[in-house]
Parts: sequence; C-alpha cells; structure tokens
Amino acid sequence: MEAARRAGLRSGAALFLIAASLTSFGGCTSTVGKTGLETLDTPPSVERLAGELVVRRQALATFRGQARLEYQGVRENDRLKTTQMILAHAPRRLRIDVMNPFGVSYSFATDGERITAFDRGEETYYEGVANRVNFTRFTGVPIDLDVLMALVRGLPPLDGRGIGEGLGGEVEADEDGWQWMRRMSDGGRMTTWFGGDFMDPKRFEIRDSAELGSFEVRFGRYHRVDGVRVAHEVRVAFADGSSLELDYSSVWRAEPSGLAVFQIKRPASARFVDVDKEVPGQ
Repeated sequence: MEAARRAGLRSGAALFLIAASLTSFGGCTSTVGKTGLETLDTPPSVERLAGELVVRRQALATFRGQARLEYQGVRENDRLKTTQMILAHAPRRLRIDVMNPFGVSYSFATDGERITAFDRGEETYYEGVANRVNFTRFTGVPIDLDVLMALVRGLPPLDGRGIGEGLGGEVEADEDGWQWMRRMSDGGRMTTWFGGDFMDPKRFEIRDSAELGSFEVRFGRYHRVDGVRVAHEVRVAFADGSSLELDYSSVWRAEPSGLAVFQIKRPASARFVDVDKEVPGQ
C-alpha cells in the first residue's frame, strides 16, 4: 500500500481539506452577514449559528476552485506543493486534478461510493470503496468524506457521519465573537468559532474523537463570490504534527456536473491497483 499512499500524497493531501453537504444553486441569495450576530449582548442560539452555516452550505452547493496546496507530513520527505483544481458537489462527490505546466498530472475522484484515481506519470489507476479506511490509507490523513467535503469549500462541518447526534451543544462568548461547543457521539469534542463583522467561521477543532482523533482548522481571507462570503484560506493542523494549507486563487459557484465527472475511467494501458486488496506497507 506504500505505492498507493505515496501516489495519493501527490494530490491526496488535498483530500483533507481535509478537508460536507451541498445542493444546486438555483439562483439562491445569501443572507450571511445580515443577521448582526456580532452585536448581540447574549449568546445566539444553537439554531441561529447553525442557520448561518446552513445558508452558506446551500449557497455553495456546487463548488469549483483553483488552489495552491502545501502539505507537510510527519516524515520530513513527505512535503508537497501543488496547484489543484477542486470540484465538489453535494452530498458526497469530489474531484481533484493536480496541475503542472503541461496540464493534469494526477486525478482523484469519488462519487460517494467509490474512489478512483489515475497517476499519469506512473501510468497507474487506483480504485476502491469510498470509506474512511481507504481515505486514510490513500492520503495518509485520517478523514471522513463528509468532513472533507466541508473543508474543501472553506466551511466547518455542521454535522455528519462520526460527528454527533443532532446539533445541540452550548454557545459562549469569545474575545472575537462566539464559540459553539458540541459533544460527539464517539466521546470527542467539536468547537466552531465565529467572529468578525460578518460572523464568519474562523476556526474549527475536533478533540479526542475515537474515530477522527484531534485536529484544528483555521479559515481566513474571506471574499464574496456571487454575494456569498467564502474562505479562500484553509489551514489544518493534525495531532501527529502534520499540516495542510490550502490557498484559493479563484473560486466559482459552479454549475452542476454529471456523475461521470466523479468517476475516472481506467485507461486500457494503465496498471491497475485495487485499493481494497492492498496491504498497508507494501
């Protein structure tokens, strides 16, 4: 599985943005930043903060961006800098194309059921089930697809598999705004910080999750995209010392794409690797 892991690192580190759920745009208009949460003297309700995230998730139902990725793994030689095109569609469809001066060098996609990837330099095609085990094996980062789908779009997860039962939690004042704290069903803790003039999500962290471990995400450089405030910087720090930075140079509210975009076809001449049958370390 070492070959798949190393191939996956060429684009797979981006998978963490590593790291949620969106639908079509349909002419929706964002109301984010118009609720005046920053002027409240008492904590807003959980429902109100969740509503802010729901508006952004719906507005970014289909997302396309061009980004510079920097990844530092636990091992010194696991260091990457790439340019990537990222396409995300709710609820669980994602495609990442790694670019070079001559075009696309590596493509990864999932339709929510299967993972497919093609390394053009190595002429190797990968395929496997889209589960947490394979994402971890393939990218070197423990991540759930639902969390990943949120983070690549500059959003904190609202809920999702492995995150918790319902919303709930508590809201408290923070020096820069408000923090929403929740308990996860696996014993972990999840906190989202909101701040600034538009109560943008600024930070998100998971601590002591039996499934996802601990990691912290910071969101920055917000710009409006068709009226919606979108984070163009995502910084992820993992408990093992690895880190991931995603800087978007361009973001679009993309038109819906067909299923085929998220299913990479196997070239006839490519070597085939069944990720489900590979043994880690091989």
